[in-house]
Amino acid sequence: MYDSLLVDSSKEEFEEYFHQLTSTGECFGLRVADAGVDDRGCERGKGLFATRDFNPGDVVLIEPPLVAAQVVASTALLADKERVAVEDEGGSGGQWWWWELPGDPKSDAALLKAWTRYRVGWKRIWWECVALPDDVDPEDEPVFRGQMQSLAQRSLELLSAALPQCAERYPALFSLDVYGSIIGLFELNNLALVVASPVEDYFIHISDLPSGPDKDAADAVTQPLLDALDTDYDIPCEGTGYYAIQACVNHSCGPNTHAFKRDQDVDGRAVLLAKTAIAAGEEITISYVNEEEGLKARRAALADYGFLCRCERCISDDLKRKAKQAKLKKKSGKKPA
Repeated sequence: MYDSLLVDSSKEEFEEYFHQLTSTGECFGLRVADAGVDDRGCERGKGLFATRDFNPGDVVLIEPPLVAAQVVASTALLADKERVAVEDEGGSGGQWWWWELPGDPKSDAALLKAWTRYRVGWKRIWWECVALPDDVDPEDEPVFRGQMQSLAQRSLELLSAALPQCAERYPALFSLDVYGSIIGLFELNNLALVVASPVEDYFIHISDLPSGPDKDAADAVTQPLLDALDTDYDIPCEGTGYYAIQACVNHSCGPNTHAFKRDQDVDGRAVLLAKTAIAAGEEITISYVNEEEGLKARRAALADYGFLCRCERCISDDLKRKAKQAKLKKKSGKKPA
């Protein structure tokens, strides 16, 4: 069961899942498919493709987050719902017990179904995919990765202690490798998330209370907070989330879309805007790093993603770099490498 959560989805499961996601109105004109290989023959995994034309400035994608926190807890809760559905289909009235023996077939089936939305995502075990920092000697790499794994282990122990019933029901979900893959999934795919602050609505609610002792008591508590916040009471809350479709968008240092937060985008949804004209059939790309940086800085920033970018811009920049090196060596009298 532990290994089942780390196995990638089948082609059929993958296609069915993303067909359902991209068949909604706000995802009109998009298709998730195999992205093929790069110029060196390396597979590029899945990608997002346009099925209609987009003009510069068009909204290409608006997508709610699949999850913004507690992947383990939310998966366990969803598995509970799936388990009840299975019991309902079997005519048991949805009754089952929290303390059933872990690993029973129905619990495993429910967990696998709840895990589908993560199985289709690209994930690597966190302590294996993190690039070695510049200030760590390569000889100390095993120690560095061991420390990262120990950190994840301690975090998982705290989570298991906080969710003992879930840990007992779904032990595979609380295995270290699965937990490490969840962290890796977020590290490789997270996007900034903005939601409206509930504080403003709370203050308005207190202000609208009818006059009387209850309102006076509430004002005594909230007015000092409102005074301290001044005009900052309505600042949106910021965080990160995992978006299933956006996570399929591959990187380019010369992307044709970019993630953008408009003033009205405070509901947690991801928004991609077209930077250039995009023709039907063209792959949608974004930049995972600061595209204003030079080739060396961009490649260093991409190290955690585990690939060497071979987009058109990088190939062009690399050719320019090699030509410049050759010119300098020729000028110095040295033979080009």
